Amino acid sequence: MKSLKGIILTFILIGAAVVYSYIYFAVSNIYIEHIKKRAYEESHTIAKQTFNSMFQIMKRGWSREDLEEFLTATQEAFDGTLYDVNIYRGSIVEELFGKIEQNSFYTHIEESFNKGKDIVIEEGGVLRLIHPLKAEKICQTCHHNAKIGDVLGVIEVKQNIREFIESAKSDFVLSLIAIFPLPVAIAIAIAFLINRKIREYIDRLNQKISEVESISDLSKIEFNSEDIKLKEFQIIYTGFQHLIDKLKHIAVDKDMLEFEIKLLENFVLTSAVIKDWRDYINQMLLEVSKILPVYSMFSIFQSGEKSYDVEMFWVFEPHPSMKKDFEDLIFSRMTDCFTSSDRGRINIRHNVIDRKKSIPKYINKKIKYRKRCLMLDEPGIGGVVGIGILPEVLEDKTKVLIVDSILSTFLNLITSVKAINKYSKEIEYYSTRDSITGLYNQKVFWELLNYEIGRADRHGYKFTLLTIDIDNFKTINDTYGYGFGDIILQKIGQIIRETIRRGDIVARHGGDEFAVILPLTDADKGFMIAKEIIENIDKFFLIASDGSKVKVSASIGMAVYPDHGKDAKDLFLFADNILHKVKMEDKGSVYLPTEEDVKQIYKKIGKLNITILNAIENKKVIPYFQPILDINENQVYIHEVLCRIDNKDETLKADEFISVAEKMGVIHKLDLVLMENTFKKVKEENYEGILFMNLSPKAILTKDFIKNVKKLVSDYQLNPSNIVFEITERETVSNIAILEDFVLKLKDEGFKFAIDDFGSGFSSFHYIKRFPIDIVKIEGDFIRSMVKNPKDRAFVLSITTLTKNLGIKTVAEYVENEVILESVRSVGIDYAQGYYIGRPSPEFYKK
Repeated sequence: MKSLKGIILTFILIGAAVVYSYIYFAVSNIYIEHIKKRAYEESHTIAKQTFNSMFQIMKRGWSREDLEEFLTATQEAFDGTLYDVNIYRGSIVEELFGKIEQNSFYTHIEESFNKGKDIVIEEGGVLRLIHPLKAEKICQTCHHNAKIGDVLGVIEVKQNIREFIESAKSDFVLSLIAIFPLPVAIAIAIAFLINRKIREYIDRLNQKISEVESISDLSKIEFNSEDIKLKEFQIIYTGFQHLIDKLKHIAVDKDMLEFEIKLLENFVLTSAVIKDWRDYINQMLLEVSKILPVYSMFSIFQSGEKSYDVEMFWVFEPHPSMKKDFEDLIFSRMTDCFTSSDRGRINIRHNVIDRKKSIPKYINKKIKYRKRCLMLDEPGIGGVVGIGILPEVLEDKTKVLIVDSILSTFLNLITSVKAINKYSKEIEYYSTRDSITGLYNQKVFWELLNYEIGRADRHGYKFTLLTIDIDNFKTINDTYGYGFGDIILQKIGQIIRETIRRGDIVARHGGDEFAVILPLTDADKGFMIAKEIIENIDKFFLIASDGSKVKVSASIGMAVYPDHGKDAKDLFLFADNILHKVKMEDKGSVYLPTEEDVKQIYKKIGKLNITILNAIENKKVIPYFQPILDINENQVYIHEVLCRIDNKDETLKADEFISVAEKMGVIHKLDLVLMENTFKKVKEENYEGILFMNLSPKAILTKDFIKNVKKLVSDYQLNPSNIVFEITERETVSNIAILEDFVLKLKDEGFKFAIDDFGSGFSSFHYIKRFPIDIVKIEGDFIRSMVKNPKDRAFVLSITTLTKNLGIKTVAEYVENEVILESVRSVGIDYAQGYYIGRPSPEFYKK
């Protein structure tokens, strides 16, 4: 890099050269103009002398010969000199005396004749003076045709001044060269002095800058410009001082910036962070204490209506008085963010990071707390986070910004953890509970039924299973609306729960059906409990909106383990058959099964077995198609395929034979026949929409099932991306790895996957985390209830928000009227399915 001294010297020399050049051209031009002026004066003198000579001869009277002699003498007089003289006769003279031999007129000669003025021309180093000869009174003696002032002729005097000009330039250049070293020396001296002064000011500036090692050093720097002699450097020093003053307020220390970046990088809510969030806060607070004088941090979050959890984090072991002072501070500052500060409802927990060191007692009085509050209406989480720092930190605006940023990060972290924990508890609750009645849902019922069978086997006792169905419930829904029907379900669930014993289990199995497990209960005792339930339900009534009294009744089927079934499905199937018998023969009662009932039911099941086998063999498995509406486009191009069996004069619905087919071990064959008949219809009718196909968990476990599915798709030339397989969460395979392998293999082939009854079990969220799911079908009970139940709406909205962030589409089930559809649309669900959209049909939906 070039030095400042060299740059200054270069600029000064260039300046000197420019000045010298300017002087040279200016002075030389002045001198040349002087030469030209002198030449003009000499030419003018010659012209006047020539005119005077001519005038003297003319006064004596001259002949033509005299004139020619004069002209010849004039030319000879200037031969060998720098001058050349020519005389031109004008037309006035020629009119009287005739023409003479002379040079041809050119523009400037004519101009002089016309204007009667001297004309001076300098061309190629030759100066020309053209002087007009004007008629005077005396001239009229001979030139009576002339008027005074008329131009009778012109004298042209040419003078060669080229040699004078060249000589002048040469002499001037030599003189300039002779004196050139003097200004160069002066320029070098000036450059040296300026450079030394500039170097002095720059060194002083560098020294100030080199003193800055951290942000705190900025406050020590003062730029005094009073002793600076150069105005430009005074401006620079003043500018630097202003810059330093600004940096004091906006600059961020490198360590602080690196910590903040690290903090943000670590702000990832993993399961480990959620579980051990206090340890995470401890680690981060310890890191903060390395760059800032921070000794403590606290968080206060509302855990109940008037209950608060206070977490205090200490970097080192605090003095007991410190803890006491802090608790008093908490009580006094509660109203800053909360409306209540009831001491009895505040739970304080102290967390000490490093117990080997202690916080000096004198620090206690110095600590100042800076806090941030955050209150979320949804999900009803509110809290405050504060950090204990020394007063000097609050004086530094930059450090205050860093502290506020750290507070915001901690506040967001703890709030998120609290919100997730609350959501998780709600999700866990709803995953096991029916959203309308608050009873256990179907999934939990089956788990508890299997558990009770295992326990009964181990301890050798009997238990009773009751299946309870509300009579004519569809009529109630159709007459008074689903909202009224939901209230009926809630009340019936409450009656059952109040009738059975503590330790008995009640669940809503679906629709208008409940199930009750009565441990350590034989047939007679179970029968008595069932009768009591019916009696209590018979006493119940509800006033409808039109003022009418609505009474309901219930029918109950029962089965006793192990008398009526050895496993859960057999037991439930037996109780369900008894329930069907009651509803057909004596609705609103309970029936105690006999040995004959056992024979007839199992005979009926045997006939159903034969029907299923015949349907598979003769391919009488019929696909029914229920339309699914694209809410945004208001179009139907999706259908769910439902299974039916053609049994001579009747068509069996899936719930009448699926459980039996699974027990028989032929469910995978049933699924394949359904697919084949579906694909055949798709090809025949050139259907190009999307199909949702239900898969049984037992089918997934079948060895060649994937191979057979791929063959069917290939045979009927279908696009795999138009086929969506539904995984029903209520019943899935026990080995999650097998299901994962199944899903991934079909995904690789282009097929899509959906989770059915999403939200009915806690594993729903595990599925979308582990599997590449494309669509979730939200549990219909939540959809139907969300119109009037804010909690169900919040739950559906949470699912919708989650799936949108994951790029997963959503389908709302049980859309049975316009009100539900509008509610579904309002929360951003993509598709709608239900009787309002269309009922299942053997034909594709046509608008």
